[in-house]
Amino acid sequence: MKRKVSNRISQVLYLAFLLTCFMANSARSQEAGTAGPSSIPETEIASLQAELVEQSKETSSTSKRRACKSIVRHGEGLIDDFPNAPNRFRILAIMLDSQKRLLRLENTERNRDDIFETCSKLAEAPDEYAEFRLEADLLLSERDLSLKGADLKERTEALKALIQRYRDTPGEAKSLMIAALIAPKLEAFDLERELIGTMTERFPGDPVVIGWRRHNLGVTEFDVLFTGTYTRADGVSISFPIDVMGHTYLIYFWSKETPGIEERLAEVKALQALCPGQLEVFSFNLDDLPDAGENILRALDLD
Repeated sequence: MKRKVSNRISQVLYLAFLLTCFMANSARSQEAGTAGPSSIPETEIASLQAELVEQSKETSSTSKRRACKSIVRHGEGLIDDFPNAPNRFRILAIMLDSQKRLLRLENTERNRDDIFETCSKLAEAPDEYAEFRLEADLLLSERDLSLKGADLKERTEALKALIQRYRDTPGEAKSLMIAALIAPKLEAFDLERELIGTMTERFPGDPVVIGWRRHNLGVTEFDVLFTGTYTRADGVSISFPIDVMGHTYLIYFWSKETPGIEERLAEVKALQALCPGQLEVFSFNLDDLPDAGENILRALDLD
């Protein structure tokens, strides 16, 4: 039974690790709380995070293990000094990352127990820290399900309940992405499709979700709703999609620094020629040019 639990936990850890790497330069790097009088100083949190970065640069297994243990001790010391700090959950999240790395280096029962202890503390985080709490909830759920010998149906229902818990929280998008990776392993293919549909509906313009879908679903094109009000070079404001509903249009983002941009813009001109009077093109130049790129477009005989 312990071996089964260990294998299941390792799978969940691996999925969570993949998503953490994927989001490393996005939501996970954002601050999740506002410092208060009893909060752990931001300098201490930054120092602990820097230790985690440095640990990844170590070359030997011994040095990596030593660095992981040092991070955990440092984090425990901070929490001992600030036991009621509202931002202590950020420290726990860093500790959990370090403990996961240590488990990959030393897959022992003691290290697994340490992870569950940190998860139990992190699971108490309020919704403000939902994104940090998510992995802890997943690991605790998987441990409990494995110990009771849950079947695929029970696991699927538990996954649905967890997703619902993260609805309308800062961790909702991440919960959907992780769940969409887990669902096929539970043979819950209908749930997988539902999760992808929910991502499309609730996070249509989220760059992290868009990148995840492209990376994991193996697609190059999918529906993304473009919204917002923008001012043309002549001062006229256009609201998307309201002002262009019922029209066939193309939104083209471009930079004069892009290699071969004239050839690419020529392709746009060819589309206009193919559909005369039927295709409206909106140019979004990214170079902050005073004329928004109009002179370049005019020189290429583009409207």
